[in-house]
Amino acid sequence: MEISDAITNPIITFSIILIIALIIPEFLKKYKITAVPFYIVAGIFLGPYVFGLHLGEGLIFLGEIGLFFLVFIAGLEIFEMGKIKIKHIILFTSISAFICFITGFSLGIGLGLSILTSCLLGTILISSSIGEIIPMVNSTPYVKKRFGSIIFPSIVILDAASLIMLGVLIKTDQPLYLLLIFIFELTLLIVLSFLILPKILKFYFNRKSRKPKEGDLKFIIAILMFIVALGYIIGVHGIVTAFIAGIIVGKFIPNQEVFDKIHGIGYGMLIPVFFIVLGMELEIDIIFQSLNNFILPISLILALIISKLAGGLIYALIKKIPLKDGVILGMVLWPQLSATIAASAIGYETGLFNQEILVSVVIMALFSATVTPFVLRRFTMRDIKKIVVKNHIIIAGYGRTTSKVAYLLERMNVPIVVIDKRHPPLRAIEDRGVNTVFGNAASSLVLKKANVKKAKMALLSIPDEHDLFIAARRIRKYNSKCHIIAIIHTEKAHRSLIKDELVDDFIWPEKRSATEIAHKVIHRIT
Repeated sequence: MEISDAITNPIITFSIILIIALIIPEFLKKYKITAVPFYIVAGIFLGPYVFGLHLGEGLIFLGEIGLFFLVFIAGLEIFEMGKIKIKHIILFTSISAFICFITGFSLGIGLGLSILTSCLLGTILISSSIGEIIPMVNSTPYVKKRFGSIIFPSIVILDAASLIMLGVLIKTDQPLYLLLIFIFELTLLIVLSFLILPKILKFYFNRKSRKPKEGDLKFIIAILMFIVALGYIIGVHGIVTAFIAGIIVGKFIPNQEVFDKIHGIGYGMLIPVFFIVLGMELEIDIIFQSLNNFILPISLILALIISKLAGGLIYALIKKIPLKDGVILGMVLWPQLSATIAASAIGYETGLFNQEILVSVVIMALFSATVTPFVLRRFTMRDIKKIVVKNHIIIAGYGRTTSKVAYLLERMNVPIVVIDKRHPPLRAIEDRGVNTVFGNAASSLVLKKANVKKAKMALLSIPDEHDLFIAARRIRKYNSKCHIIAIIHTEKAHRSLIKDELVDDFIWPEKRSATEIAHKVIHRIT
């Protein structure tokens, strides 16, 4: 095959994209940096200005599906918000949205852009990146505990508002009566979705008949694409309807396994494809054609920083809380990836943005997404309270069995630290005064937060055998005196843990159940 044929072969391009999507997170995980900006940068290098790989219609279509999954999963994550303080949320979102919109609109007018383009700039500054903000807040205990109940619902509301405003803006070139019809159809679609879709979801997930293999996953994906298709019929872009579908479906997902599968399909393949394809489509050389082209991205970055901080500070002054808290609230909203890049791409498709504005917005998004985690961590470092408990028991994985163990240990006043990757169960026991750490117990940082060096015992209930092995090995490395008990489910896990002497004891529920069942059967027939 000639080089020119290889460059235009979609299979080769797709395989390179998947390899990049695998390598980038592996390289960045130790630095705790989001991979999204690097996906886009990789796409820029793969595109026509460096390696010149060809984008076929199939890859563009996959990228679009990845965009829908990105926004859909962001909608699902609304379930992570915790306790809701309605008045605080409405006040904070109203202040932030107003200031950001006015700032973006004024910037556009000042740079000589049209009123519609300036409105879209204001709309973009309203939005944020749910996909980055939620894990960023989760990994910053001080911010999560102090502001999580405000931040999580606020970013969902701000993103939803920006996406719906985007849907209205791209219709403003039509006659007034068509715009009114569009607003009516959009309102009707939203209302009917919230009224009818929950009943369909309840019926399907609660039915008594046997479901086909992977039936729940296929049903959820079908619902997503059906809602997106309905949106296209009335002229609403898929990012709006996918977000609405995510908000509704998130409440009814039957179990964590189904959510993990959706997350895996999205972030394992489709979403990286979207960001890499987006980078390949960018005409990045526009920025370097003249010095004046640097004015817009720098202006956007300054407008973003100032408007978000101003919203947080004004909220702090009104609620009479420390100004530092207002700065943190504003800073948390800096990342501009998911909805921002999606809205900018749609603005470019509809002619509201030219390439220069699109590239400038992407540069702003890359800058904010890359810089914010470091700045926030540095700013709140002194406020992070470390777990100082010692001679405690670490429970890694808070499930049906370990939750009962934790409750009994609480009643006995035994100090415990619970590690889990889900927020709802952790919040419930935090309210009882139990120390918790959010994250994967296979992570060194998570184990250090749980003060593993001072732990007396560790109970590991981790479904993923690879994570179980790593967690046990690291606990043994950090604290050789810690007594480790593991809940295992396969012969492979038993061999690997016992062979390397990584656990002191183990529980094999399936084997114990089989032994007891066999005993009862043999007793019955003899």
